[in-house]
Amino acid sequence: MKNFEKDFEHYYNTRKWDIQPHVTITGFKDGPFSMQWGVYVDFFDGHDIKIQIEPDQPERYKEGDAFIWYVMIAANIYSDDKEYINRQEARKAALEKAIEIYETT
Repeated sequence: MKNFEKDFEHYYNTRKWDIQPHVTITGFKDGPFSMQWGVYVDFFDGHDIKIQIEPDQPERYKEGDAFIWYVMIAANIYSDDKEYINRQEARKAALEKAIEIYETT
């Protein structure tokens, strides 16, 4: 069985980052979630797990609208029936699902 924490730490520590000086994994985890998000998405992309966050009604989105999320692997799409009050909360829920999928596939 895969271990997300161990595998993500290895991924993070073996990448070449454009940030100088290099931020340790501890520093990364202590940073704001909004800044961690892109690194998590890149990690999962490399394992064919796609994460998407979007407004509940993208064609009519305005500030303050709810967000929904999707996590896709192969032909399977995972989501929940909740609407999240902001993008960050939707991202956290999607990340939890992506980790669950990663560790069980």
